[in-house]
Amino acid sequence: MVERITKDGGEAIFVRTDVSEGQSVEESISATVRTFGRLNVLFNNAGGSSNADGLVTEASLDEFWRVIRIDLLGTFLCCRFAIPHIVKAGGGSVIQ
Repeated sequence: MVERITKDGGEAIFVRTDVSEGQSVEESISATVRTFGRLNVLFNNAGGSSNADGLVTEASLDEFWRVIRIDLLGTFLCCRFAIPHIVKAGGGSVIQ
């Protein structure tokens, strides 16, 4: 995707991030700010399921907590580390 964006004249970076790990999220946000000078938009779009998903009456608790760490904790962590940069930039948007 980065290659396609840059080929079309845009600017982009790729930063591998585990949204369920605070340090990973913080490093990703920092890399973005270092590269582009500021942060104006946070798009919280991480999430997903796996083959371990199932009916609520059958899914394992480990799978439940894995999903919660990505979907809920990941959104929280991204907001925690991005919002101060968005405020510092003079404003922007958080898209859920």
